[in-house]
Amino acid sequence: MSDAKAEATGGAADERPSPARAIDGRASRVRVRTRATGLFARVAHDLELEASELEGTVEHDGDAWRLELVCTVRGLRVAGVVRQGKLDRGVLSASDVAEIERKLKEEVLLGARIEVRGAGDRRRGELTVTAPRGEQKVAVSPRITIAGAATTAEAEACLSLARLGIAEIKGPLGAFKVHDEVAVRAKVVLAECGSRAEFV
Repeated sequence: MSDAKAEATGGAADERPSPARAIDGRASRVRVRTRATGLFARVAHDLELEASELEGTVEHDGDAWRLELVCTVRGLRVAGVVRQGKLDRGVLSASDVAEIERKLKEEVLLGARIEVRGAGDRRRGELTVTAPRGEQKVAVSPRITIAGAATTAEAEACLSLARLGIAEIKGPLGAFKVHDEVAVRAKVVLAECGSRAEFV
């Protein structure tokens, strides 16, 4: 566009929303912390699960943003045991990890696909988390960092397994169960500016 045309339109071309940028699925992470309750909760483990196979896009217009994110259960991994708020990766054996992951994928979540859609600004936003049998809206306060071409957004939220339609998770003979509320921490890294995607 010529300078004359840009002036005639009042610079409108510069004010259009940026095209949707793809999420860097390798660098982005979603971490979920579970908590055991019940009579024998002390002998059970509080776990941290990590989802690394993420796909999605983010569109921004000034301070406003819009997000679409997909997390598949096949990308869910057991990161380790949480003790006094800290992650310990050395407690569980390889066979323990494999069995927990198998149960998550085959019995608890059944190959589910979790979708997250939301919008907001630099100070606040609202996300809608959709599972195959339920949905929940949560408020978030994102922390957005821009360093050169790299943009990272982090947020935390608490989700209810019941509201997402996930059946109560119990240990053998009901000795303990997983608390309905799980803590979720997400770090979304946008791909380089040259990697763009359109919303569908």
